[in-house]
Amino acid sequence: MGQFLIMVSSITQAIKGRDLLRSTGHKSYIEKTPGHLDTHGCGYSIIVYEQPDGLLNLLKSNGIKVIGTLERK
Repeated sequence: MGQFLIMVSSITQAIKGRDLLRSTGHKSYIEKTPGHLDTHGCGYSIIVYEQPDGLLNLLKSNGIKVIGTLERK
């Protein structure tokens, strides 16, 4: 399985999301969203190593605005 990008709009959202995921036992880190995928100008992605479906609900229910997801192979 590859990596999954959970795209968010800012570094603040990315840090909050990463910290939330880590506190619940999910390995994650942050990187700048690749330019061709960044439609908001200052986008960052939370990188995870599992299907993000359940993680999206956790992030959204804690106020993290998710722009989109993408699997990186």
